[in-house]
Amino acid sequence: MNKTFIPVVNYNKRKWYIIDCKNKQLGRLSSIIIPLLTGKSKSVYHPSIDVGDYVILINSDHLQIDHDVERFHVYQPGRPGTSLKISEYNTKTNYRKLCL
Repeated sequence: MNKTFIPVVNYNKRKWYIIDCKNKQLGRLSSIIIPLLTGKSKSVYHPSIDVGDYVILINSDHLQIDHDVERFHVYQPGRPGTSLKISEYNTKTNYRKLCL
Protein backbone atom coordinates (compact mmCIF):
# COMPACT_ATOMS: atom_id res chain seq x y z
CA MET A 1 0.00 0.00 0.00
CA ASN A 2 2.31 2.78 1.26
CA LYS A 3 5.78 2.18 -0.19
CA THR A 4 7.37 5.33 1.23
CA PHE A 5 9.64 4.58 4.19
CA ILE A 6 8.84 6.78 7.16
CA PRO A 7 11.10 6.13 10.15
CA VAL A 8 9.46 5.54 13.50
CA VAL A 9 10.17 7.68 16.54
CA ASN A 10 12.72 5.24 17.97
CA TYR A 11 14.76 5.01 14.75
CA ASN A 12 18.25 4.19 16.09
CA LYS A 13 20.55 4.25 13.08
CA ARG A 14 22.48 7.32 14.16
CA LYS A 15 26.18 7.93 13.77
CA TRP A 16 28.62 9.81 15.98
CA TYR A 17 30.84 12.50 14.42
CA ILE A 18 33.83 14.13 16.10
CA ILE A 19 34.79 17.44 14.49
CA ASP A 20 37.96 19.37 15.29
CA CYS A 21 37.20 23.12 15.34
CA LYS A 22 40.78 24.34 15.63
CA ASN A 23 41.41 27.32 13.28
CA LYS A 24 38.08 26.88 11.46
CA GLN A 25 35.68 29.68 10.63
CA LEU A 26 32.37 29.57 12.46
CA GLY A 27 30.10 30.01 9.42
CA ARG A 28 31.82 27.42 7.26
CA LEU A 29 31.85 24.92 10.08
CA SER A 30 28.17 25.46 10.84
CA SER A 31 27.25 24.73 7.21
CA ILE A 32 28.84 21.29 7.68
CA ILE A 33 27.32 20.59 11.10
CA ILE A 34 23.69 21.58 10.42
CA PRO A 35 22.93 18.84 7.84
CA LEU A 36 24.41 16.27 10.22
CA LEU A 37 22.26 17.38 13.14
CA THR A 38 19.03 17.65 11.15
CA GLY A 39 19.56 14.47 9.13
CA LYS A 40 18.82 16.16 5.80
CA SER A 41 21.71 14.35 4.14
CA LYS A 42 20.10 10.96 4.82
CA SER A 43 17.73 9.19 2.49
CA VAL A 44 15.30 8.49 5.35
CA TYR A 45 14.84 12.18 6.25
CA HIS A 46 11.38 13.16 7.40
CA PRO A 47 10.72 16.66 8.79
CA SER A 48 8.53 15.54 11.69
CA ILE A 49 10.92 12.88 13.00
CA ASP A 50 14.39 13.46 14.44
CA VAL A 51 16.79 11.29 12.39
CA GLY A 52 19.88 13.48 12.84
CA ASP A 53 23.28 12.24 13.93
CA TYR A 54 25.28 13.06 17.05
CA VAL A 55 28.08 15.64 16.76
CA ILE A 56 30.93 16.29 19.21
CA LEU A 57 32.98 19.46 18.73
CA ILE A 58 36.50 19.54 20.13
CA ASN A 59 38.82 22.57 20.39
CA SER A 60 35.85 24.94 20.16
CA ASP A 61 37.87 27.60 22.00
CA HIS A 62 39.98 28.08 18.86
CA LEU A 63 37.13 28.96 16.46
CA GLN A 64 37.80 31.98 14.26
CA ILE A 65 35.17 34.67 14.74
CA ASP A 66 35.43 38.08 13.07
CA HIS A 67 34.70 40.56 15.86
CA ASP A 68 35.72 43.76 14.06
CA VAL A 69 33.35 43.57 11.09
CA GLU A 70 31.20 46.66 10.58
CA ARG A 71 27.83 46.06 8.99
CA PHE A 72 25.15 48.41 7.81
CA HIS A 73 21.47 47.59 7.68
CA VAL A 74 19.69 49.25 4.76
CA TYR A 75 15.92 49.38 4.93
CA GLN A 76 13.00 51.28 3.46
CA PRO A 77 10.56 52.95 5.81
CA GLY A 78 7.55 51.62 3.91
CA ARG A 79 6.38 54.47 1.70
CA PRO A 80 7.31 54.15 -1.96
CA GLY A 81 9.56 56.86 -3.33
CA THR A 82 11.23 57.78 -0.05
CA SER A 83 14.95 57.43 0.48
CA LEU A 84 16.66 54.42 2.01
CA LYS A 85 17.61 54.52 5.68
CA ILE A 86 21.03 53.24 6.77
CA SER A 87 21.73 52.20 10.34
CA GLU A 88 25.13 51.10 11.63
CA TYR A 89 25.42 47.70 13.24
CA ASN A 90 28.67 47.20 15.09
CA THR A 91 29.28 43.51 15.77
CA LYS A 92 31.96 44.19 18.36
CA THR A 93 29.62 45.94 20.82
CA ASN A 94 26.71 43.57 20.17
CA TYR A 95 28.98 40.55 20.63
CA ARG A 96 30.05 41.91 24.01
CA LYS A 97 26.41 42.35 25.03
CA LEU A 98 25.67 38.74 24.14
CA CYS A 99 28.66 37.44 26.12
CA LEU A 100 27.68 39.32 29.28
